[in-house]
Amino acid sequence: LVDLPGYGYAKVSREIKQRWEKTLGEYLESRRSLKGLILLMDIRHPLKEFDIMMADWSSHYAIPTHILLTKADKLSRNQAASTLAKVKKELNAYNNISIQTFSSLSKAGLLDLEHKIASWLKI
Repeated sequence: LVDLPGYGYAKVSREIKQRWEKTLGEYLESRRSLKGLILLMDIRHPLKEFDIMMADWSSHYAIPTHILLTKADKLSRNQAASTLAKVKKELNAYNNISIQTFSSLSKAGLLDLEHKIASWLKI
């Protein structure tokens, strides 16, 4: 597992972000053991520029990607379902991407995430 905390949201210069993008692209291209990506998006602010870039990369490199729409507990059930549907529609063209809502606070979606990871690892 590799974590990139704040990668898409860090307040750094464009030059530094471009360096990070190059490094990340090289990592994704060269990691033969990589089974998939888990991309975290705040359900209240999905599909930022970085999120679309990661979807494009994962599609280009044919890497299975699972999106967690985090902080689902911050929205009503109907609002969360509506946002999930909108994100699914927006990313419908990507055949390597699956999406779910998730809350670390309530643990909602944890079992689905565990099943997704297990399917990638075939355990």
